[in-house]
Amino acid sequence: MVFQDSDVAKWIEAASYLHGHDHIRDTFGKVAIQRGPFIYCLEETDNGAGLYRIQLPALADFEVNSGGGGTATRWRGGDSRG
Repeated sequence: MVFQDSDVAKWIEAASYLHGHDHIRDTFGKVAIQRGPFIYCLEETDNGAGLYRIQLPALADFEVNSGGGGTATRWRGGDSRG
């Protein structure tokens, strides 16, 4: 299947959190966000140090904007990095 520039793919699924296994110390307390087939996460390479201080509420508002040749995600949470 080849997609054309005019093709539009829509996922009506709500975003949900993916949690690491409790027995894996490096993933404890960390989440990724899944919406449809896509998984979103933050990495220090792209977002700077101290990501462990970012908090997402249990029911975060999550918005995806796929315009402009890339995908931007936005959600409301807390960032105590200063």
